[in-house]
Amino acid sequence: MEVRKTQKLGRSTLVVSLPKSWVEETGLKPGEIVTIERREDGSLKIYPGFKNQRKNKVTKCTIFSDSCKKPKLVTRLLTGCYVTGHDTISIVSKHKLKQEYLKEIQKLINRLSGIGVIEQTPKKVVIQCFVDPSKFPIYGLFKRMHSIISVMFEKVMTAFSESKPDLLDEVFHLEDEVDRIYWFVVRQLIISLHNKEIRKEVGIESIDHIIGNRTIAKNLELIADNIEKMAKAILSLEPLKCSCNKELIKELLNFSGFVGKVLDKTMEALYKMDIYLASEAIEEADLIKSLSSKVSEEIIKNEKKTKVVANLENFKSNLEQIPYLCKVIVEIVINRVLEKSSDVCKIETITK
Repeated sequence: MEVRKTQKLGRSTLVVSLPKSWVEETGLKPGEIVTIERREDGSLKIYPGFKNQRKNKVTKCTIFSDSCKKPKLVTRLLTGCYVTGHDTISIVSKHKLKQEYLKEIQKLINRLSGIGVIEQTPKKVVIQCFVDPSKFPIYGLFKRMHSIISVMFEKVMTAFSESKPDLLDEVFHLEDEVDRIYWFVVRQLIISLHNKEIRKEVGIESIDHIIGNRTIAKNLELIADNIEKMAKAILSLEPLKCSCNKELIKELLNFSGFVGKVLDKTMEALYKMDIYLASEAIEEADLIKSLSSKVSEEIIKNEKKTKVVANLENFKSNLEQIPYLCKVIVEIVINRVLEKSSDVCKIETITK
């Protein structure tokens, strides 16, 4: 905040100079228009240009494939260009783009949201991002990730308990969708870091929340990864013609039910910014270790084949990781609740 004195210009006009840093940040030039909005509390808000007028800045990045020794490096650079907010990405070669490079580029395009090829020649591929970042609130994307994860979780447990491995194909497809949303969230966050207007429109209250939101998105993506690994463990059991003991299935279902409740409570705490739900989720997640030990005992007691035990332990281990990832999310919730006064705390600024 800056304090400035008004100066008299002519008989009745008062003027005040604009902060130099703000002028430089907005790119305002002498003679250009500013919009002044009178607020209900008597304050004034100043916008560069006309209010709601957004400068359509388009950023472009060019990747030189000849400098990339392997196709994977091209796709990593392409991913980096996408998440850092570039609108147009060109991959060029002085000679001819190699076929293996083109295959990797196409595979990556299928794994990212809102992009497509708009131009292609033997020496160049131009990719455009068509998504308006202001139309996709961050918490809406979190809810979408949570919704997909819940469906994945239900299908994996049904496939396990009812011996229906055909359900797992959709789990792998849904995991790809969670990955797509994750990279889009990262893009949204990085764009928001540099654009106050976008930050406000996507529901980020403070620039300090960007790091926490990245962590939330990453942990949701990791939860989806764990569920995918559970699905792979089930598929590994199929060739062994394993028919699990009913008590063991019951124990694993009870364990998964507990894990599912921790996940749902974590996400509810996030949506509501509820410190009580967050605290409950942490307490329940802390019980996982003892519950996991009980399941391991049941596996050893009921299964004699080494490979079966190994796959069931792999299944349980990935299930066990989910509450630990949830704990990180609810710790972020608690930290955000503590940013301002509430019924559990009072925040005061003391001037020394």
